[in-house]
Amino acid sequence: MARICKECNNTFKTRGHGLLFCSNKCYGQWRIGKFAKENHPMWRGGITYANGYKYVYTPDHPHCTNHGYVMEHRLVMESALGRLLQHAKEVVHHINGHKQDNRLENLKLMTRHSHINHHRKDVSAIKRICEDCHSSFISTNGKQKFCSSKCKKHTSYIILKYARQHKIMWKQASVILNNLA
Repeated sequence: MARICKECNNTFKTRGHGLLFCSNKCYGQWRIGKFAKENHPMWRGGITYANGYKYVYTPDHPHCTNHGYVMEHRLVMESALGRLLQHAKEVVHHINGHKQDNRLENLKLMTRHSHINHHRKDVSAIKRICEDCHSSFISTNGKQKFCSSKCKKHTSYIILKYARQHKIMWKQASVILNNLA
């Protein structure tokens, strides 16, 4: 039985199975056209959210994602400056910390380096004493117990050895040794 493809209008032969397309390629092209952008049931007006940021569908933007989206705060800053941001060098910082608050008065243009340093200042540095070698060191996150990975591995080794000798779980050995110290 001869049929006409719904996508490319070519005639193709079928055995009467109700096929509407001459190939998978034509079916795929038809689906893309039928469910593109506004026609797709999940279309939200070209706005999506990822990692707490709001993205806007702007497929012609030189720095868009593979799917054609750009972070809204970058678009707001570009529009205020009247130029594109230097993708690798310039970062837009949210002053109040809310990633979806993209009002111009909440945005600040920074270099990537100064933005990293700005957020490093938020972490309080605390002077601590290593639980293995007892030397003093600066803890950048306030949670570090060891001055180096070598000291951490050494302590883990001691706990593991104690646990094997006494045939107890690692966590129990850790509690016992911490209470002895």
